[in-house]
This record gives sequence, structure tokens and C-alpha cells, in this order.
Amino acid sequence: MKAISITAPGGPDVPRVVQRVDPRPESDEVTIDVAYAGVGLVDTLFRRGFLPIQLPIVPGIEVSGHVREVGANVKSLKGGQPVAAFLNDFVNLPGCGGYAEICRARRPHDSVATGL
Repeated sequence: MKAISITAPGGPDVPRVVQRVDPRPESDEVTIDVAYAGVGLVDTLFRRGFLPIQLPIVPGIEVSGHVREVGANVKSLKGGQPVAAFLNDFVNLPGCGGYAEICRARRPHDSVATGL
């Protein structure tokens, strides 16, 4: 899959398109085929190096799309279901990854909205 990666702090010329392995969900996660990713202030702060986060990262903390795959413990979602997700709880950084074709959403009971 394609993703936008930041390997060093800097300006708008820093992000690069990279090829990555398709992510698979862990037991309490889902993967999402990303249709839209929000671009916000936090993503700029990550890129500029203003937040203490280990690089490289794939930024993007807000996404919408369709569930691709569910982890073994996820009972409330199913493949193909439309969802929106907030990928960062600002406690367990770096919960990002939205600037990609596929992302993982952690703790779906708290961070994934359905019924879109």
C-alpha cells in the first residue's frame, strides 16, 4: 500500500510517498480502507517536530472509509461497514497512520464511529 511518511522534521517538502506492507489488525483493532483523511494542526505539529514523537511516522489522526478487516475480539464491526475513526488518543502516541491507503484503528469501542 502507499502511505505518506515523515522521516525528519521540516516543512511541507518533507512528507514522501512510500510503499508499506498492508497492516493487519491485532485482536482489538480493525483495519480501514481509507477514503478520506483529515488534515489538521496536529499533523503539522508532527511534521514540524513540535511534538515528542519517534520518527518515521505516517501522520493522519482522523479518517473515514470502510472496515477492511476486524481483529478476533472485535464483535461490533464487520468488513465493508462504513466508519470514521480517531486514531490518536494523545496518551499512547504515535496513534497515527491515516495518510495511507489502509490504516489500523485501536480500541474500536472508543475510537470508531459507525452508522455513517
